[in-house]
Amino acid sequence: MSRSLDLRRSIGWREAWLALLILSAAAAFASAQLRLTAWAGLAAAPLLSLKLGRVGEGPRRALPRAMSALLGAALLFGLMWALYPVFSGEIVRLLPRALGGALLALAVIFFVGGSAWDPDRTALPAAMGVLTVAAYDPEARIDAPLGLAAVAVFLYLVRPSARWLRVVAFAAPAVAVAVAIVHGLPWAQPRVEAAAASVLNTGMASSGLSLDSTTRLGDVERLALSRRVVLRVFTPRPQKLRARVFTRFDGARWSAAAGSEARELVEAPVLHAALREWLDGLPGRSFARPGTTAAAAAVTTKVLQLVPTDKVLLAPAGVTLARLADATVRIDDQGLLTPSPGSSVEIYGLLNDPEAGFGEPGPEALAVPADTDPRFRELALRLAEGASPEERVRRTAHHLGRECRYSLDVGRFRSKQPVAEFLFEKKRGYCEYFATAAALLLRLQGVPTRYVSGYNVPGAELSGDHFVVRESDAHAWIEAYLPGRGFVELDPTPSDQYAAVHASDRGGALSGAWQWLQSRWSELMARLRAGDAKAAARFLARRLGAPLVLAALALGAWRFLRRRRSRPLENTRVRAGEGLPPDLARLLTRLDSHWRRQGAPRPASRAPLEHLESLPPGKAGGEAGRRVVATVYRVRFAGAAVAPGDVEALGRLLDEDGIR
Repeated sequence: MSRSLDLRRSIGWREAWLALLILSAAAAFASAQLRLTAWAGLAAAPLLSLKLGRVGEGPRRALPRAMSALLGAALLFGLMWALYPVFSGEIVRLLPRALGGALLALAVIFFVGGSAWDPDRTALPAAMGVLTVAAYDPEARIDAPLGLAAVAVFLYLVRPSARWLRVVAFAAPAVAVAVAIVHGLPWAQPRVEAAAASVLNTGMASSGLSLDSTTRLGDVERLALSRRVVLRVFTPRPQKLRARVFTRFDGARWSAAAGSEARELVEAPVLHAALREWLDGLPGRSFARPGTTAAAAAVTTKVLQLVPTDKVLLAPAGVTLARLADATVRIDDQGLLTPSPGSSVEIYGLLNDPEAGFGEPGPEALAVPADTDPRFRELALRLAEGASPEERVRRTAHHLGRECRYSLDVGRFRSKQPVAEFLFEKKRGYCEYFATAAALLLRLQGVPTRYVSGYNVPGAELSGDHFVVRESDAHAWIEAYLPGRGFVELDPTPSDQYAAVHASDRGGALSGAWQWLQSRWSELMARLRAGDAKAAARFLARRLGAPLVLAALALGAWRFLRRRRSRPLENTRVRAGEGLPPDLARLLTRLDSHWRRQGAPRPASRAPLEHLESLPPGKAGGEAGRRVVATVYRVRFAGAAVAPGDVEALGRLLDEDGIR
């Protein structure tokens, strides 16, 4: 068998945690970028049980330099991708894959060649670089791999040594850059996606909410679900969040009504103590809708926007009060809230009455295009026969749910009336088609209706104390006007089919814990950016204080017990460097460092020879290690003198065996 490859490698606990980190990084990379190649890397996990014996001087110096260059390129690419999205779709697709794949290969090589490279300076940074590249993909499901990686890094680093500080010096900036790229600059993502879509032009689009003044049907053949988190909603009752209301329809495009009057909200009146305490926990001021009061059945909702915008405040219907850090808040005739121009509100609170129907219908709420398919009128007459407005609404929703199927793949439209083709021919489509078909049918039955877009807050996505809202939760529904009640919300999309298509694996307890940490960090940053440092400090102490204290106590107890177990015995006489010449003491220190890297550190209570004889041949340090220990014992106990040339010769032997 070749002397450069040892198949009998014995992996210690430290190496096991490092191997777990590398495998976690590979799993995250597989989810995010190059699936086939990365899964092939995972299949090659048995390679981690091998050990390189000797490595030439050239590779030993060149590979760490190559890793540094790759790490720099990965971080630079991420920053440029976020700040200046000018890369072509092909570069965005291929470059992260190449960088991540090369770093993953280096991490495995450094791990296998642990005797030639310091894992703290090579394998660990390379694995962290792979995690950084994986985090560039906002749709990657990397919560579980990141959680495993965090555990592995913690267990690998926490030991009675100051060397881990050097690793943290790399890991902290790398993680900070990754978080800044993915979460701190989210505005870059839609621009990159739009550029890639314009290049590919495949008729496929990704789910998400558009805040444009119009929305068009019939252009997208297939809709892909995006898992990117855009909102975190804290509320006892999940409700749909409105973003746009449309009343004009020309057969393919919805547009907003012209001349909608907007009024400023006024200073909120004095409220009862419990509600006032809830509002005071949010930064900013309280604004009330003119002419309304807080109802007893009002629902409280705190919204944390991860992609803030100055166009609209996402809010449920029937808002009576808003709390946010802004100079003014305006509300239009359709109940849409708008912050000050140029402001970017990240966190705000809302109070709404879900049973109150606000607004009066205009003539546009009954208008239909002149060339509407005659089949719409025939169906509307059958649904309206002998029915009250409430019954017409119920019949229309029931008919759509029975005759049509919810699907993200609608295919190419052959006619200029995509809604009629959806309802009478394809009989499959997503929420925009269900909502538009319901609006046209109800208008033809004399029920004023408007089209609404926003976000559905999924009850199944409850993570701890809040609901996680993703881009895939962008939704469309309608509001129908009923006499004596005003505009009421109606979702004609079949709820069971919608839930089945949007169902996702929530990742278990580990994913929930990760979402909890992300929500706390995002809220803390939002409060700080809102200019309320005192409230941010109170929030940090209240929400994160107890977990941090418990973690600190657990870490302190663990360190105390570990040090107590390794406390030197009273009769121990052989310690590192005690009674030895400085040059020989440094050689013993190098040997101790080698044993620690091999996952078998020498306790302070154990003599060097006793420890050497307890180790397997692959970890002991070879002939060089035995000579160093023998020389230490001759000098320490026999009083023998050692010549400087002998110490230098021992140092060269250690160098040849890769003990540094």
